[in-house]
Amino acid sequence: MAYFKKLAGEQCYLSPIDPDDAPAFTEWLNDPDVAAGVGITRHIFNVARERDVLAKLGERPYHFAILALEGDELLGSCGIRDVSAVDRTGELGILIGDKRFWNQGYGTDAVRLLLRFAFGTLNLNNISSPRTRSTSARFAATKSAASSSAATGRTPGTTKGRCTEPS
Repeated sequence: MAYFKKLAGEQCYLSPIDPDDAPAFTEWLNDPDVAAGVGITRHIFNVARERDVLAKLGERPYHFAILALEGDELLGSCGIRDVSAVDRTGELGILIGDKRFWNQGYGTDAVRLLLRFAFGTLNLNNISSPRTRSTSARFAATKSAASSSAATGRTPGTTKGRCTEPS
């Protein structure tokens, strides 16, 4: 696969999603541990379906493959969806599918890149991340990255064109 360093961090970089990565994603999403981390344990994935999903994600503007800086190894995906230009909000999603990269800071680095992009480039004010019992690792990465300077000083919404403080 050809990867492009759209956003680079300390351990990883974000590149446009490539549907040819479908075999790796299919393997990961059929792994019960990985599937539980994103709340999709009841789903069954095949390469053809995953290729279609990746192609659709590639058409969306803010979805990326996550690759290790060292060795250019694909390790997951992340993105910002449901972006509202009016409210200046979005929702973050992340999957570290390759278990060799779990608990080593890659998720935190990827989330930090996304937050810098969301706040600095997209000029959003609030990024949320769905939190369920099964997504504790995603929450930990988001919380860790959110404490960085990229995520400070933002307010959660807009009313009549003005930022509003949290209630």
